Order: sequence, then C-alpha cells, then structure tokens
Amino acid sequence: YSATDREKLKKVVTRPIQNEGALLRGPTAGVLAVLLAIGMWLAAMASYIVIRAIPSRVVTSSRPTWQIALAPLIPGAALISVQAVALTVLSAALLGLSAGLVAGLLAALLLIGLCFVAVNHAAVAAFSGWGRMTFLGLAILAAAAGLTSGVPGIVSWLASFSPVMPAIQIIRSIGSGASLTTPIGTLIFWLILGLVVGFVVIAKNRQLKPSQLT
Repeated sequence: YSATDREKLKKVVTRPIQNEGALLRGPTAGVLAVLLAIGMWLAAMASYIVIRAIPSRVVTSSRPTWQIALAPLIPGAALISVQAVALTVLSAALLGLSAGLVAGLLAALLLIGLCFVAVNHAAVAAFSGWGRMTFLGLAILAAAAGLTSGVPGIVSWLASFSPVMPAIQIIRSIGSGASLTTPIGTLIFWLILGLVVGFVVIAKNRQLKPSQLT
C-alpha cells in the first residue's frame, strides 16, 4: 500500500470509533427519542392495568393517607426502573454509546419513568380508563410532533399538554448538547402534579359516602 492508501484505510477503520453515539446526535435522534419516550410511556401505562391505582382497603386501612397513596407508586416505579435500565442497555449495545452518554441516558430515562408512573397513576385513579386513554392519545400526538415539524398547529398545541413531549426533548438534548433546563423543569412539574393529584384522589376516596354509612 502507498502512503495515501494507508492513510485512507486508517480513516475508514477509525471512523466507527469517531462516530460513537452518532445516531443519538444525527438526523435519527428524533426517531430514537420518540421510540424511547413512547416505550417508557407504554410501560408506565401498562403498570396501572395490572396494579390497582386505588388500593382496595383505602377506606378501612389505618395507615396515613400518604402511605396509602405511595403504595401503588412503589411497584410502578420498580417496574419502570427495570424498563429504563433495559432500554439504556439496548441503546448502548446498538448505538455504541460512550460511558458518559450511557449515564446521561439512564438518568434521563429514570426521571422520565418516575414522571410517567406518577401521571399514569393519577390519571387512572382520577378518571379510570378515560384518563388512561386521554393521556395515551396525547402521547401519540406528542410522538407525531416529535417526528416531524410539519404537523398541524393544533397537533403541536395538544402535544404540549403531554409529559411525553418534554421527555422526547430531554432524550434528544442528551446527544445534541442542547439545554436541558426547560424540558427537565417541565417534566418535574408533571411529576409533582401527578403526585399531588394522586394523593388528593386517594384522600377523597378515604371519605365514606352517604350510601356507605347506611
């Protein structure tokens, strides 16, 4: 090989290393962010198909309300944490992510997962199946808005009411290096809102109705 050929071969061989995690930064980053966010949302939603959002002994239990409200959240958080680890490992294996990107993605998915668990629990506790389906519809709209900027304005507006939207922005920002302040702040707002609504619904269900007193 000539010196020129050797130099070209060297560039070809080292290119995969230089492009480590490029899919998290390139044009496919939006698709990947949507897939990961929707995967986390579906896992959180499925949790409260299996787990009762309102414990069966909510009225008769002697435990404090905050403990009763926390009870359905613990198994949901455990399941979603496993999902976050699994998706992070899969992404790292398929995309060849660096240790820094793996750590950032795992932290993001854990925060996203906890938020999604709180919101899904609150939605099901407050509105039963209607709450689940409403937020699923908003998640689908957020996915559409995350995949392309060509969606109608009404879709983007409705998508802004879904916690999936800031989740997509967080995952995308990990690779691009964009600011995480706004999407993380929005996600924390959803997390707190979900916890508060869940607590209020549990507290309300602890009160005996007139029909239960007779």
